[in-house]
Amino acid sequence: MKDEDKTKEELLKELAKSRRRIAELEKSGAKEKQAGEKIKRAAEERKKAEKELKESEAKKLYTGNRMICRMLGYSLEEIRSLGVSDIHPPKDLPYVMEQFEKQAKGAFGLAKDIPLKRKDGSVFYADVNSATLTLAGKTYLMGIFRDVTEQKNREKEFLRTQKLESLGTLAGGIAHDFNNILTAILGNITLAKMYARGEEPISGRLKAAEKASFQARALTRQLVTFSKGGAPVKEISAI
Repeated sequence: MKDEDKTKEELLKELAKSRRRIAELEKSGAKEKQAGEKIKRAAEERKKAEKELKESEAKKLYTGNRMICRMLGYSLEEIRSLGVSDIHPPKDLPYVMEQFEKQAKGAFGLAKDIPLKRKDGSVFYADVNSATLTLAGKTYLMGIFRDVTEQKNREKEFLRTQKLESLGTLAGGIAHDFNNILTAILGNITLAKMYARGEEPISGRLKAAEKASFQARALTRQLVTFSKGGAPVKEISAI
């Protein structure tokens, strides 16, 4: 019995020892797992930083000529310190970057009506023709800018003129139809006055209707004048 008890005691000690070993291994495994996760996170952060650095370098301006300096209002030294986001309005930047990325991939060569921001904050528009260029082992997107602001303003003015002409045509047609209706109304009022023979209050009502009709006819003349491109005729009249 004594030997059996001793064996049991030894077994209990070995069991406790093995439990401690398992706990140590589990603890060590947890530390190794944590270390592995830390290494993985560090690698991901490094990769992210490298990517951001590469993207940042891709969006920097390398150099420029006197014309682009004059367009933007910067010196050449200032141009070299700027990024793409510095020379375009913030609200238009996603569109601008999309156009430049497509140019870099060869989807098209000319990006039209690209908004640019000068040093003083004013905005103008340019057509940008691009081509890839390799310098010192690095590939750059070379852009040739042509200011089209005046052309864009002329197009806007042309569209505005077309709209006014369309409104004038519409106004002339309405005035013509309305004048025909007024002619019929005035003719019937004149006949009604003849039948009324000055009797009140019918005669007074007819005179008021006739007066209102003449005022409406004056308005149609203004619409006709507008439809022909002139300023509306303004006259002082009693109400």
